[in-house]
Amino acid sequence: MKNEIASKLYNFFLLVMLFTLPVTEGLKQISLTLFVLVGIYICVKEKRQFKFDVINVSFFVFVLATFISCLVNGVSPSRVLDPLRCMLFFFVARTVGTEKINFKFMFYALFAGFIVAFIPACIEKFSDPDPEAFLILKSIGHVNHSAIYIFLIFLTSLLFISNKNKNKNRSINISISIICILALAIAGSRSTAYMIPLVSVLIFSYLIYKKEVSFKLSLTLSILFCVVFFTYLYITVAFTADERIYDQMSKGVQGGEFRFLIFESAFKTWQDNIFFGIGSGNFKSIDLTHFFPQSAKVHVSHAHNTFLTFLTEKGIIALLAYLVFQLSLFIKFIKNFRQNSIVFLALLMLVFQNIISLVNTTFHHENALLMLLFWALALGVIDEKNSIFKN
Repeated sequence: MKNEIASKLYNFFLLVMLFTLPVTEGLKQISLTLFVLVGIYICVKEKRQFKFDVINVSFFVFVLATFISCLVNGVSPSRVLDPLRCMLFFFVARTVGTEKINFKFMFYALFAGFIVAFIPACIEKFSDPDPEAFLILKSIGHVNHSAIYIFLIFLTSLLFISNKNKNKNRSINISISIICILALAIAGSRSTAYMIPLVSVLIFSYLIYKKEVSFKLSLTLSILFCVVFFTYLYITVAFTADERIYDQMSKGVQGGEFRFLIFESAFKTWQDNIFFGIGSGNFKSIDLTHFFPQSAKVHVSHAHNTFLTFLTEKGIIALLAYLVFQLSLFIKFIKNFRQNSIVFLALLMLVFQNIISLVNTTFHHENALLMLLFWALALGVIDEKNSIFKN
């Protein structure tokens, strides 16, 4: 009876956390903490074994190196709280596995939270007297980070438009996918916008191969996505003074010269702080004009590159541990993605977050928590499948 109550609480706190991810900070932190505590109780009560494999160990080393970096550089240990909570969340979700997860309600909570955050974000943007105001999901933050979160929701909703789903669930997933396309157009983030066609082709190809959608539906949705995206783009240019989105999209891969200046400044700073960097959150202390007097800005908050940010702030040990963590996940998922849609979704999230990581910071806060959840669930699917074969 106690185990049944613990399982229901585990699910409940996960649903609350997923709903509140983009909505509110306080309730999200409380539900995350309770989810981890209940998960630990389940692991102890059911004597579940923690895996000391490359994936878990490398993630632990990454967090440990971050903590040491804070100590060495006199940075408040509170800076390690975000990677620490991510690690505990991942370990618990992976160890407990998938058998206690109600996937239907999990997706409902995820999508509902996105809609609840998206509507006021639109109201705030379009009621702002500045026509070039950003679309910002309240609890996610910066427009680029909000766009990455929306992109992750898009991946999730599109992958589960399977014929196997009931018409109601399928309609919800298709509707969420279309809303995400509109949201990404409004956000105007180039890195995520350029990913939409490639991701759509990969997902539709996978679903057609698995005979879960027809080619006709895939083509129809692809056309609909294009219509929604470019219609909004046309409206902003033709009928409003918001030229920011058009300018962003028309830049293509150009317009990133300033980022290369940041990259080089970051690398030169790291060369003086090889092992443990300059401390988490201290990137903004780098004086860009020290390396490039012609720089238009003196300080920026991060390197616009996840790997360089980790290298500069946390040092080479943390970066190597992170790379091992990511590579180990990739090897695991690429070997098993055919067996389950959750594994394929985890693989897509892993690959595309690393691509976007080349031009932005992706692995932190809400975006990291969402990706880590699906990586943990995918590993749970793989581990459970392997244990069935062994038995």
